[in-house]
Amino acid sequence: MSSTRRMAALAVVGLALLALAGCTGDDEPAASPSPTAPASAEPTPEPPESPSAEPSAEATAEETPAATGIVLDAAGVGGIAMGTPDPRAALEALLGPAEQETNDVACGPGDVDALSWGALSVSTLEGALWGWDINPHRGALSADVVVASGVTPYQPLSDALALPGATTPQYLASLDMLYVEAGGVQFYGSGSDAATSQVELTGVNVITCG
Repeated sequence: MSSTRRMAALAVVGLALLALAGCTGDDEPAASPSPTAPASAEPTPEPPESPSAEPSAEATAEETPAATGIVLDAAGVGGIAMGTPDPRAALEALLGPAEQETNDVACGPGDVDALSWGALSVSTLEGALWGWDINPHRGALSADVVVASGVTPYQPLSDALALPGATTPQYLASLDMLYVEAGGVQFYGSGSDAATSQVELTGVNVITCG
């Protein structure tokens, strides 16, 4: 055999041995890398709930309902202002015809006249609306007539003392009454003990002879 053929044969044998070694080798194939799991997205934080607004004191405060009817207060009678000249027609439009008329009321500060409807008396000074008072000894008070303060005769004088701005009770010995003023309205209570006294008379510019 020529040297050229011998070398070719050896080359073929070498290749075969290499192929056999690759098939029967102990080395295991490298494990395929497992795919990396994508990182989970961070949850988006929920915006914090804003605290509910507390209702304002004005909204939560219980409002005192306004008096309805023919309201008596320091400003006037049923919307007729103090100082209104010749108020009789307007008063009778509200209250009906006067049940009693008194001219030159005794113990008044001048030319005082008065018109009365049961317990209610309304006075004029020099022809202009000047005052009012409620005296249950004259008769009953119409259901349409309302005292703005809510304090009327036969209630405890302590109710008047509880009104805003109420004055300290003053004892009037000549009348045997206690005198209290609150919001421009006068209250006269029986006796000298404020703890047990009850309102006997109330009004604005009340005329008493004593």
